[in-house]
Amino acid sequence: MVLYSIGWAWRRVCIAPGEIEGARIAAAIRSFVRWKSAFCVATGAGRVGASRLAAPIGDVDVMSFVLNPQLPPAPKPCSRVARIGAIVSDSGAEKQALLMQFAARRRDEGLRIAGIIEIAAPDHGSDCGALDVLDLATGARISISQDLGPGSTACNLDPGGVAMACAAAQRAIEAGADVVVLSKFGKLEAGHGGLCDAFAAAMAAETPVLTTLKPLMREDWAHFAETLSDELPPSLDALETWWRRLAQRNAA
Repeated sequence: MVLYSIGWAWRRVCIAPGEIEGARIAAAIRSFVRWKSAFCVATGAGRVGASRLAAPIGDVDVMSFVLNPQLPPAPKPCSRVARIGAIVSDSGAEKQALLMQFAARRRDEGLRIAGIIEIAAPDHGSDCGALDVLDLATGARISISQDLGPGSTACNLDPGGVAMACAAAQRAIEAGADVVVLSKFGKLEAGHGGLCDAFAAAMAAETPVLTTLKPLMREDWAHFAETLSDELPPSLDALETWWRRLAQRNAA
């Protein structure tokens, strides 16, 4: 998207009077991309495709901003836009524990919770540290690991189990939820697998989402969530602050 816009702007610059430094053009276009993306999300237009990015909003287009980098502030996101909180940390167990505490507090408030959280599977004598997920809507456990046999120290994710977990989360979201908690955004989700469909269902329903990711997944996450996500540190206080602010914005 950015490369498309840069190429488009360069063609416009070639016919403009004077010379503009290349680095300044690239920086200006990056700023325009961020502004236009925020504008489209805030006004309910959704993600910004290359064709919409190149199109002007009022008197503002890529070229006018390159020549005169003064953009009006993008409108504040409207309450109808789903917000996503993403806990960023390398500690998987810590993140899942935070999700569990957050979900318990929301349930105590009488809210409907949908989604899944990773939990340790019962010990069946394997050394691989297999995982289940807990369906927050029903309390059911779903195995997402496949045991490779006695003596194995590795467990592969079970595609069937992951698909079942995703489908369970989708059903709960579509049945109606006040908040969605999804265990993580990882490599499977970045490749449009794993819980990707559950994320999409929550976003389509405009339901708030809390999830987790590792720092190395930041770039993939930014591409997936764009401006809909707030990055959160791994602390319960940070999650509660994010939730209160989200509730206040939705009530405004």
